[in-house]
Amino acid sequence: MPQALGSIGSAAKQAIPDLLPLLNHLNSYLEADVAVAIIRIEPGNNQALTVLKNLLNDEDVEIRRDTIWTLKDSGKEAKPAQKIIKTSLLDKDEAVRIAASQLLHLLEGP
Repeated sequence: MPQALGSIGSAAKQAIPDLLPLLNHLNSYLEADVAVAIIRIEPGNNQALTVLKNLLNDEDVEIRRDTIWTLKDSGKEAKPAQKIIKTSLLDKDEAVRIAASQLLHLLEGP
């Protein structure tokens, strides 16, 4: 459901108050989905960007991979997280580094 709301964009702004509590969910994968949906709706949302930063720095490589892939799936709408994504170029995991590089190429391209 968060992805569907995110694809609506700014027209789904009234859903933000209902989504924000999910940024503190025990399921990190849901947190990633919700954070990406929120930045697609409200690009400058600092809470969502902070959650994405924390997830991309998580000890669990699967969480880092899922987060970067979720961002990558959103394409150019991941632009608000560009600065955070750049830090993933130095990740210990090759899959995270590759996905970050591909996403940054898309975001920085024409």
